[in-house]
Amino acid sequence: MKAIYIPAEITLAIELVEIDESQAFNQRFKPYVGPGYVERVSISDHRSRTEFVKGRTSVTMLVNDEGLIQRMPWNKRAGTLYGTQLHGSPIAGGAVLLGEKRMNDGDIDFCDLPEHYQNLEFWTLYFSCFGA
Repeated sequence: MKAIYIPAEITLAIELVEIDESQAFNQRFKPYVGPGYVERVSISDHRSRTEFVKGRTSVTMLVNDEGLIQRMPWNKRAGTLYGTQLHGSPIAGGAVLLGEKRMNDGDIDFCDLPEHYQNLEFWTLYFSCFGA
């Protein structure tokens, strides 16, 4: 599945990556968010978050649930999307933006990031507007 990887290190570029779906859930994202549990967090950007409608793709972010405990560096860019500046809870370590769909049974299924969010120039400009 196609996703955007946001490294914690601000000097590293964001990347469009292909996630290997054949691996177990935590193993798929470990190269990007690091060791530990993967947590799904909401994005505060109202333009990318939509009401869950069955079959419609929205955008979500996966992060390391234990990033602060593991003393990973703060991820200013992911924190900007998460709303750290509003509520004070930072994101530590790498982050992955990807699509999600609400299934008929109510479960959430992760999928390709919607195509219009796969543009790396958009994200570079977006983060630069926030000094991230």
